[in-house]
Amino acid sequence: MKKKKYIRIKTGHILTGIIVFTIFIYILGIENQSKPLLSENEDRLIELNRNSFFDSITLKKCFVLFYAEDSELCDIMSASLSKLAKDNQGKTGFYKLNLDKYPEYDLKYNISGVPNIFIFNEGVEVARIMGVVPEQNLEKIYDKTFN
Repeated sequence: MKKKKYIRIKTGHILTGIIVFTIFIYILGIENQSKPLLSENEDRLIELNRNSFFDSITLKKCFVLFYAEDSELCDIMSASLSKLAKDNQGKTGFYKLNLDKYPEYDLKYNISGVPNIFIFNEGVEVARIMGVVPEQNLEKIYDKTFN
Protein backbone atom coordinates (compact mmCIF):
# COMPACT_ATOMS: atom_id res chain seq x y z
CA MET A 1 0.00 0.00 0.00
CA LYS A 2 1.30 3.44 -0.99
CA LYS A 3 1.79 6.14 1.56
CA LYS A 4 -0.17 9.31 1.01
CA LYS A 5 1.94 12.40 0.67
CA TYR A 6 0.77 15.47 2.49
CA ILE A 7 1.86 18.96 1.71
CA ARG A 8 2.49 21.07 4.73
CA ILE A 9 2.09 24.79 4.35
CA LYS A 10 4.07 26.66 6.89
CA THR A 11 3.40 30.13 8.21
CA GLY A 12 6.47 31.40 6.37
CA HIS A 13 5.02 30.26 3.05
CA ILE A 14 1.79 32.13 3.67
CA LEU A 15 3.60 35.30 4.72
CA THR A 16 5.87 35.14 1.68
CA GLY A 17 2.85 34.74 -0.59
CA ILE A 18 1.11 37.72 0.97
CA ILE A 19 4.24 39.88 0.61
CA VAL A 20 4.74 38.90 -3.05
CA PHE A 21 1.04 39.54 -3.78
CA THR A 22 1.16 42.97 -2.06
CA ILE A 23 4.26 44.00 -4.03
CA PHE A 24 2.64 42.86 -7.27
CA ILE A 25 -0.53 44.89 -6.59
CA TYR A 26 1.56 47.93 -5.60
CA ILE A 27 3.55 47.78 -8.85
CA LEU A 28 0.36 47.52 -10.91
CA GLY A 29 -1.10 50.49 -9.04
CA ILE A 30 1.92 52.66 -9.75
CA GLU A 31 1.80 51.84 -13.47
CA ASN A 32 -1.88 52.82 -13.68
CA GLN A 33 -1.33 56.08 -11.78
CA SER A 34 1.51 57.20 -13.99
CA LYS A 35 -0.65 57.28 -17.12
CA PRO A 36 -2.24 60.70 -17.64
CA LEU A 37 -5.97 60.81 -18.31
CA LEU A 38 -5.50 63.50 -20.96
CA SER A 39 -2.63 64.51 -23.11
CA GLU A 40 -1.91 68.23 -23.27
CA ASN A 41 -3.56 68.66 -26.67
CA GLU A 42 -6.73 66.78 -25.64
CA ASP A 43 -7.52 69.21 -22.83
CA ARG A 44 -10.20 71.42 -24.34
CA LEU A 45 -10.95 73.44 -21.21
CA ILE A 46 -9.79 77.05 -21.29
CA GLU A 47 -7.95 78.13 -18.14
CA LEU A 48 -9.54 81.18 -16.53
CA ASN A 49 -8.01 83.80 -14.24
CA ARG A 50 -9.29 86.83 -12.31
CA ASN A 51 -9.31 88.99 -15.45
CA SER A 52 -11.04 86.55 -17.80
CA PHE A 53 -13.51 84.86 -15.44
CA PHE A 54 -16.39 87.34 -15.46
CA ASP A 55 -16.14 88.11 -19.20
CA SER A 56 -16.11 84.41 -20.08
CA ILE A 57 -19.14 83.38 -18.05
CA THR A 58 -21.32 86.30 -19.18
CA LEU A 59 -20.85 85.94 -22.93
CA LYS A 60 -22.67 82.65 -23.46
CA LYS A 61 -23.67 79.33 -21.96
CA CYS A 62 -20.74 77.68 -20.29
CA PHE A 63 -19.41 75.01 -17.98
CA VAL A 64 -16.75 76.00 -15.44
CA LEU A 65 -14.75 73.33 -13.61
CA PHE A 66 -13.44 74.56 -10.27
CA TYR A 67 -10.48 72.33 -9.46
CA ALA A 68 -7.37 71.77 -7.38
CA GLU A 69 -4.06 70.93 -9.06
CA ASP A 70 -3.17 67.76 -7.16
CA SER A 71 -6.58 66.09 -7.22
CA GLU A 72 -7.06 62.85 -9.15
CA LEU A 73 -10.84 63.36 -9.02
CA CYS A 74 -10.42 66.76 -10.66
CA ASP A 75 -8.31 65.14 -13.39
CA ILE A 76 -11.08 62.63 -14.04
CA MET A 77 -13.71 65.37 -14.32
CA SER A 78 -11.42 67.47 -16.51
CA ALA A 79 -11.08 64.53 -18.92
CA SER A 80 -14.85 63.92 -18.99
CA LEU A 81 -15.64 67.60 -19.48
CA SER A 82 -13.01 67.86 -22.25
CA LYS A 83 -14.75 65.05 -24.13
CA LEU A 84 -18.06 66.88 -23.78
CA ALA A 85 -16.35 70.06 -25.01
CA LYS A 86 -15.03 68.21 -28.07
CA ASP A 87 -18.56 67.09 -28.98
CA ASN A 88 -20.09 70.55 -28.45
CA GLN A 89 -17.36 72.80 -29.78
CA GLY A 90 -18.51 76.32 -30.60
CA LYS A 91 -21.95 75.98 -28.99
CA THR A 92 -20.90 76.29 -25.37
CA GLY A 93 -17.89 77.58 -23.46
CA PHE A 94 -15.89 75.06 -21.44
CA TYR A 95 -13.57 76.53 -18.83
CA LYS A 96 -11.64 75.65 -15.68
CA LEU A 97 -10.47 77.70 -12.72
CA ASN A 98 -7.72 76.64 -10.32
CA LEU A 99 -8.93 77.26 -6.75
CA ASP A 100 -5.38 76.85 -5.45
CA LYS A 101 -4.43 80.02 -7.35
CA TYR A 102 -7.72 81.87 -6.83
CA PRO A 103 -9.12 80.82 -3.43
CA GLU A 104 -11.49 83.79 -3.27
CA TYR A 105 -13.83 82.02 -5.70
CA ASP A 106 -14.61 79.19 -3.29
CA LEU A 107 -16.01 81.78 -0.87
CA LYS A 108 -17.77 83.78 -3.57
CA TYR A 109 -19.57 80.70 -4.95
CA ASN A 110 -19.76 78.71 -1.70
CA ILE A 111 -17.68 75.80 -3.01
CA SER A 112 -17.23 73.16 -0.33
CA GLY A 113 -15.06 70.74 -2.31
CA VAL A 114 -13.57 69.89 -5.66
CA PRO A 115 -14.23 68.93 -8.36
CA ASN A 116 -17.18 71.23 -8.74
CA ILE A 117 -18.73 72.23 -12.07
CA PHE A 118 -20.93 75.28 -12.43
CA ILE A 119 -23.16 75.76 -15.43
CA PHE A 120 -23.73 79.41 -16.28
CA ASN A 121 -26.10 80.98 -18.77
CA GLU A 122 -25.16 84.60 -19.46
CA GLY A 123 -23.48 84.92 -16.07
CA VAL A 124 -26.28 83.33 -14.03
CA GLU A 125 -25.68 79.98 -12.34
CA VAL A 126 -28.26 77.52 -13.63
CA ALA A 127 -26.83 74.28 -12.23
CA ARG A 128 -24.06 72.88 -10.08
CA ILE A 129 -22.42 69.47 -10.31
CA MET A 130 -20.45 68.33 -7.28
CA GLY A 131 -18.03 65.42 -7.28
CA VAL A 132 -17.26 62.95 -10.03
CA VAL A 133 -19.99 62.35 -12.60
CA PRO A 134 -19.77 59.79 -15.43
CA GLU A 135 -19.48 61.13 -19.00
CA GLN A 136 -22.93 59.83 -19.93
CA ASN A 137 -24.50 61.79 -17.09
CA LEU A 138 -22.64 64.94 -18.11
CA GLU A 139 -24.08 64.58 -21.61
CA LYS A 140 -27.59 64.19 -20.18
CA ILE A 141 -27.12 67.24 -17.95
CA TYR A 142 -25.86 69.22 -20.95
CA ASP A 143 -28.83 68.21 -23.09
CA LYS A 144 -31.32 68.92 -20.32
CA THR A 145 -29.81 72.31 -19.50
CA PHE A 146 -29.19 73.72 -22.98
CA ASN A 147 -31.62 71.93 -25.30
